[in-house]
Amino acid sequence: MADITVWERIKEAIQILGGRGTYLEITEHILSKWPGTDPNTIRSEIIACTVNHHTRIHYKAKEPGIANRPYDFLYQPKRGIGFVEWYEPGKHGIWGNKRGEDGKLHVVRLDEEQGALTLTLEPFPQKIPSPPRAIRREIPPCPAFHGDRLVRLLESLRSTLNLSEPLNPEEYAYQSLPLCILDAVFSINAKYESTRNVVERYCRHYSLRRVREDPLCLPPVEEQEPVSAFVEKIIQLGPEKFAGTVLANRQRTSTRSGIMKSEAALRFAQVLKLHKVEYFQDVEKIQGKESFENAVMAIQGQGTGITVRYFYMLAGSNDLVKPDRMILGFLRDQLGENLSKDEAQRVLSEACNALESEYPHLTTKTLDHHIWRYQRQQGKG
Repeated sequence: MADITVWERIKEAIQILGGRGTYLEITEHILSKWPGTDPNTIRSEIIACTVNHHTRIHYKAKEPGIANRPYDFLYQPKRGIGFVEWYEPGKHGIWGNKRGEDGKLHVVRLDEEQGALTLTLEPFPQKIPSPPRAIRREIPPCPAFHGDRLVRLLESLRSTLNLSEPLNPEEYAYQSLPLCILDAVFSINAKYESTRNVVERYCRHYSLRRVREDPLCLPPVEEQEPVSAFVEKIIQLGPEKFAGTVLANRQRTSTRSGIMKSEAALRFAQVLKLHKVEYFQDVEKIQGKESFENAVMAIQGQGTGITVRYFYMLAGSNDLVKPDRMILGFLRDQLGENLSKDEAQRVLSEACNALESEYPHLTTKTLDHHIWRYQRQQGKG
């Protein structure tokens, strides 16, 4: 019997999940049953199967027409960035593709236009089985005292942060990897306004797009600036001139014997290039790879590993935190103790899992951003 397609695996997963779920839950179900499936392919196929996702035309449904094919079975509610549910035309409307006056294909709701459609679509399952159990990420075992720490942290998070507010900061939706490199390197020991300015100046100088249209969809590689082009730009000018004329930022990685951050960004990019990473789609093969991380941490000023973690977050990882002074300071204030970077990662990952049923939009990465915003409001960063 031939193996089923990825979209058929997604269809099975959404049924098992009770008709709705997050990208992460769908991915975890598929990987538990078909461990060899590429997570990036799963994400792309979820988008392709979502009838109202405006970038699906890059994957499937590349012609005008109504969304009534076998793979047209998901719908993304407005409130549900990162969530999908079973597509019901009677509830969600009739969706499809239409070519606009600009000659380009657009995803539109067809029954809201003049001359509403009355087509009968292929019926979708009316009865969807309830999930036998929740799918959860596994957390490494912790010391006994850690349970009390987690309880205290959960109480603090609920009382101090507005976790019901979905966050989608622009820095997690960059158009190309070079912008992630600049952000990751220049944000260390710096006000974030200066980091944002660096990225904006770079994009303005080279007429590059800064933020992609859809934060949940990786841009096609042909729409991204490759890392090698970024390397060439810096080498052509030299790190010092690049810092002055392009970025207008001459910060160094350290006040003591540090190198210019523009030089650190160049070296970071060269490490990526050495590992054949040019686009977002390539990052998975180096995430957690010891040789890559050691090479980055060997760059002056990057020895703590914070830059690597933050780069992964900017490039798409939802399960990490950036354990810098903002995060560690918040945990110290709330728990009355100093945590290591690894302890901070572990306790915030556990907190996110514990809060998932109350705040389904929450990921470890967005919890990090909630804390960062809170610390900024308190004047601590």
